[in-house]
Amino acid sequence: MPNPINPKKPYLENYPSFLREVSKYFDVPKSSSAFELLDEQRLILLEKAAQGLIMEGKKLGKQREAEWMARELVKVKAIYEYEITTNTVQRSIARDLEVYHVCAHLYTMESFLYKEINALMRLDGDMEYKELLMSKVPTYGPFAYLLFWKRGVRKEASEKTLTVYRCANLSDELIQQYKEKYYRGMFATFPAFTSTSRNRAKAVQFGNVLFVIDIDVLKGEDVSLYSDYPDEEEVILHAGFTFEIQSCKFDGRTNKWIMHLKDHQL
Repeated sequence: MPNPINPKKPYLENYPSFLREVSKYFDVPKSSSAFELLDEQRLILLEKAAQGLIMEGKKLGKQREAEWMARELVKVKAIYEYEITTNTVQRSIARDLEVYHVCAHLYTMESFLYKEINALMRLDGDMEYKELLMSKVPTYGPFAYLLFWKRGVRKEASEKTLTVYRCANLSDELIQQYKEKYYRGMFATFPAFTSTSRNRAKAVQFGNVLFVIDIDVLKGEDVSLYSDYPDEEEVILHAGFTFEIQSCKFDGRTNKWIMHLKDHQL
């Protein structure tokens, strides 16, 4: 799981625009709940994602790392193309999951990828960086879209909700913004993907703020099975996760702020 975050702004008031811009640029659906992503569209996104990572990796002096990740995307693209010939609903879902598993594995690696994508997506809503954000739609956009787009199949499990945890290093100013949002009772949104853990003890090791987050199980993906760090019990919240602040208290015992967030649809 990434190190504690230290963003310029902790959340958005509105839904983020980056993935919408990706959907327009590549002419793919805006919402996984309303539309299917066609096989041809997924293949194009895999190809563009591989190309985009190489382009961005070169700029950062991480060409070999980027080329390795691109090869992983090309491999799963080839498997996807082959399996299209098995045209059943079951195989269609399996193909989609294979793509997601590869993307999730790449995202959870200790590399430039998760750092750059999240730093970029947290700029959403800041007009000063709008041009930079839009310039990355062709390169980082396809990968971010594939990571976001996992076919929603509700788990056959007793739990429909889940509590996850995340620590962050926040300035006094940003903590105050959360407190004000809590007092006003308004919704807020995380614009980027948010790494959390099922394990409170793992999360609490870092930062001066502990987020305790109640989510619908469909709003996050447990990636521990395909992560480089399975012991972290990582759950990735979807980009655009919208929440309400239930409480915001300082815990003198742990010397941390404890912020209880709740999925706005619960």
